Amino acid sequence: MSEYWPNRRSVVPARRLGAALGLVALLSLAAGARAEGDPATPPAAAPAAPSLPNVTGNPINEFLFMGTGELGGWLGLKPDSPLRVGGVAVGNGTPQFSGGTAPDTVNWAGFVTLSVSLDLEKAVGWKGARIGVAGLQYNVQPANAAAGSVQGINSAVSVSPNNRTELYNYLYAQNLFDDQLQFVVGKLIPTISFGNVAKPDPTAQAGSYLVPTLTGLIYTPIFVVPTMLGRIPGYPDSSVGIQATIAPNQLGGRFYLSAGVYDGRSGAFGTHTGLVGPSLSGPLFSIAEIGGAWRVGAEQAPGQFALGVWNQGGPLQAGTLTEASAHGIYGQMSQRLSTFRPGQDSSGLNMFLQAGWSPSTTNLINASVGGGLSVWGPFASRPRDSYGIGVSWAQPNDRPAAGYGFNASELLIQAYAQFQLVGNLFLEPVITTLPVVGFGKAPSVSATLQLTAVF
Repeated sequence: MSEYWPNRRSVVPARRLGAALGLVALLSLAAGARAEGDPATPPAAAPAAPSLPNVTGNPINEFLFMGTGELGGWLGLKPDSPLRVGGVAVGNGTPQFSGGTAPDTVNWAGFVTLSVSLDLEKAVGWKGARIGVAGLQYNVQPANAAAGSVQGINSAVSVSPNNRTELYNYLYAQNLFDDQLQFVVGKLIPTISFGNVAKPDPTAQAGSYLVPTLTGLIYTPIFVVPTMLGRIPGYPDSSVGIQATIAPNQLGGRFYLSAGVYDGRSGAFGTHTGLVGPSLSGPLFSIAEIGGAWRVGAEQAPGQFALGVWNQGGPLQAGTLTEASAHGIYGQMSQRLSTFRPGQDSSGLNMFLQAGWSPSTTNLINASVGGGLSVWGPFASRPRDSYGIGVSWAQPNDRPAAGYGFNASELLIQAYAQFQLVGNLFLEPVITTLPVVGFGKAPSVSATLQLTAVF
């Protein structure tokens, strides 16, 4: 289980291949990016996205089919082609200024994912069907460990091995009954679909409210509920499984129920499912989420909520502690508080809240609560810039018998500014402090400078 966060005892020597890959890809793929997003979930009843006004702090966690498809256009594919080629590239560096476990160090991280998908309805008349495959190049260093964070200050940094090339995912998605039902099967990334607070419900998005993310924060709790860390499969260890989403028209298409079952070897044994063959013969990870959207006030400002429950099959072990299985619950909500230029663009002020709990004696984290504010396009001349702050508190598993060596709590505070450079290329400086670290003794202060491209 200790492999679900970087080695906390040392910072490895610089291996800059990942950062180089990310930065080169960002700079070479940035110009003229077409803004056509592919909302993650639930896709049923989602309006078509005419633009991609902003991006999340880690877009690999936001797209069922990665990227915008602009890369295919550069390769000569026509806009109406059933074949779509796209991807995401991120490169960042994180100097640890003080505290944590490794002050006065710098850690680098970079990844590139390339995705190819085929719309079977356009290609062969198979209504509502689409297939896709994606590869991942992942090279990171332990910025989270250097900061003394169990939750993760940098979502680009995840599990070891820290240098890998892998077949990231392959999937078949089928929409049925006028898009009221969708099921997806293959090697999947469940964190795209479940417990992802940065992902807006597309039924709440329309017109000037179209924002493909609710925050540009880069810390991990935005994308993975802290109590599910080490349990739910996700970046970079995808997992074979099946998931389904239903959004009935009788409820206005504004409420949905999603459920999924996946290979749970990563959450039970620490198996790197992104690097091994698929299997459903061992422990399973299962999850269900119900959510909905609403509009309030004269501006019809969108809001949304989601409630989820999960179970990790066993047997499970941490130190000398064992249990047959683990389970937990989580909840999240968001609300647009104001709109700066109604009807013109996606500018405005948004807030979010999230919480999770698990009684498991072998979990990494047993409870968490967080929230934040994001400002989109406050300046009319810079409509695609955003700024924000987030706070996440967690209760790590500090049972001596579990052997993790965690402290009783962790408090993470992060602020960011995300600037559009050109097309879908963004530069993002981030400041992070942990007044209370998850492991180690000293409070932590670090900064991250990140380049992100969606293409």
